[in-house]
Amino acid sequence: MYEDNILMVLDSFDIGGTETHVLSLVEEMVSRNLKVIVLGKNGLVKKSFLDLGCKVFEVNYPNHKNEQQLAEFSTMVKNIIINEKINVIHAHQTPSAYLIFSIAKDLNIPTVFTVHGTYYPIEQLTQVLNLTSKIISVSYPVYNYIQNNTSLNSFIVPNGINTQKYTFGTITNLRNELNIPPDATLLMYASRLTWAKGKICLTLLKACKNLKLRGFDIHVVIVGKGTYFKKITKLADKIHVLCESKFIHILGERQDMETLLSSADCVIGTGRVALEAMSCGKPVIAVGNHGYFGVIDKDHYEEAWKCYFGDHGSISKSSRRIFFRDISKLISKKDFLHKMGVDLREWVETEFNIKEMTNRTLEIYESCKGE
Repeated sequence: MYEDNILMVLDSFDIGGTETHVLSLVEEMVSRNLKVIVLGKNGLVKKSFLDLGCKVFEVNYPNHKNEQQLAEFSTMVKNIIINEKINVIHAHQTPSAYLIFSIAKDLNIPTVFTVHGTYYPIEQLTQVLNLTSKIISVSYPVYNYIQNNTSLNSFIVPNGINTQKYTFGTITNLRNELNIPPDATLLMYASRLTWAKGKICLTLLKACKNLKLRGFDIHVVIVGKGTYFKKITKLADKIHVLCESKFIHILGERQDMETLLSSADCVIGTGRVALEAMSCGKPVIAVGNHGYFGVIDKDHYEEAWKCYFGDHGSISKSSRRIFFRDISKLISKKDFLHKMGVDLREWVETEFNIKEMTNRTLEIYESCKGE
């Protein structure tokens, strides 16, 4: 059994896929009586770590050009590492990792960095990886990105899902809260509403407008916040006027994703959201930063995983026409959706279970010793 003390590092305690991944990993580690300390800038997810019983250090990261701030920050982090008897440091985002790993190197503490996507500028990523004892890639495209751009090797460890938390049959009142009829098809899109994922949401809503005008009885729930939030809200208002029906519900940031996903008939998303939805037994249309993958079915599991559900690889660009085609086909087979969901859950339980992903992570921590 792994017995060392772990420092988990985040840029901030905001709500997002990376932060949720870390929370799930820490939750499983704490359940095994491991000591995990978490460090990051304040945000909504901080309380969730405290609720696990973790010691949390809220920090403000220094300005890289301010020598006094850097020195004070370095002293503070060194004191945390020494006082908490930290044996390994695991970071997930390049800005905070570079600062903390530079300090860890002075203390000869092993470091692990998880690369969560292919969006990092390679110069910035290499700076961090050169300070890292072991590297984790969350997908095959990330692994290839590192292989193709550096001389460094990495271990593939996917996002792990707590399949007891994200499960069938979670009781939910969302339909009642939003006045969604029981027979209406509930589509859900959950993501940070920034950059490509904000644009995807706009395209999806335009496709849903066309579906509504063609007589499909749908409601759409949008979960998340970001720079596109106002644009998305304005577009939803325009669509409601055009369709003479209020069927788009924008919820903003939420921390009860297991409940929300359980309410949906179909989830549109990528990465961790796709995995959580499948664990809840929900059909998924995969689309992300890289592009469009489409409906995840039994014949294409490996292909979907190898492009990380549209986030790190894809088969085409997303468009209003493709969304319309795939959503209309999928919801026309409503009786088939349950069977599809059962198969998807079985796949997640087998391949992405948090217990196995935690085992792999702890093995990597153990392999850092003596390096």
